[in-house]
Amino acid sequence: PVPSEAHGSAADAPTMARAPVEPMISEAARAALDAAVNAPSAISGPPPNTPPPAQSPPMSPASPDAQSPAVVMSAPASTGHGGAADQAHGLQILRDEIGDCTRCPLHAGRTELVYGVGAPGARLMMIADGPGPGEDETGLPFVDEAGLLLGRMIRAMGLRRSDVYLTYLVKCRSQGIHPEAGLEACSDFLARQVSLVQPEVIIALGDLAARRVTGREEAFPRLRGQWFEYRGVPIIPTFHPVALLQNPRSKALVWSDLQSVMRRMGLKQPR
Repeated sequence: PVPSEAHGSAADAPTMARAPVEPMISEAARAALDAAVNAPSAISGPPPNTPPPAQSPPMSPASPDAQSPAVVMSAPASTGHGGAADQAHGLQILRDEIGDCTRCPLHAGRTELVYGVGAPGARLMMIADGPGPGEDETGLPFVDEAGLLLGRMIRAMGLRRSDVYLTYLVKCRSQGIHPEAGLEACSDFLARQVSLVQPEVIIALGDLAARRVTGREEAFPRLRGQWFEYRGVPIIPTFHPVALLQNPRSKALVWSDLQSVMRRMGLKQPR
């Protein structure tokens, strides 16, 4: 794991809720995640009639992403005070504030700023470390093979990709510069995204995201599968889809983490 030098304030320090209990993976559960990893559509594309991912609120004309497609999908009932419309408006205001960002070194080699995508009042939020080459090119999160796998994992939970809000710790990619270079500049933006979306659960994807949002420095295997809190929201770290593509043996651990999320959210596994 790459050590993180960034920490939140003491007021934001998360607390561990409980220790993990590693469940035995059933044959049905193993088959579900096997399908996500091995099915041709995990590499060639999503299955027919899959709803397209929802873009976060449209970019302002002053934004470098103003020409990107902008669609806000309807959201599940939100626990927010003003509902999804107010949440979408708040996310738009925040995106306008970020603007053509030059707050950290990552902006130098950026093609597109990758803000976030999904339902403004999503019950589930997923946070990864930072955009890859495909995301930098399109301005949208998770558009490569790992993104296709992530979509299948979400569907295995009984959700659509458009039901989930996807974002990153840092919003830009610059080749040769580690995402940690943008952590401090983006930390407040991420915190405000979480406050606006008000998800019931957050999944942290990968080592850097796990350590940053939990505020802990343990090795990733000690964080993965445990429940913590980030600004009052329950959060569980699991493997990034890239790691799952590289090491399919991790699929049982990932599936146990997703099942833990499903139990907390009251979701039933699709038949």
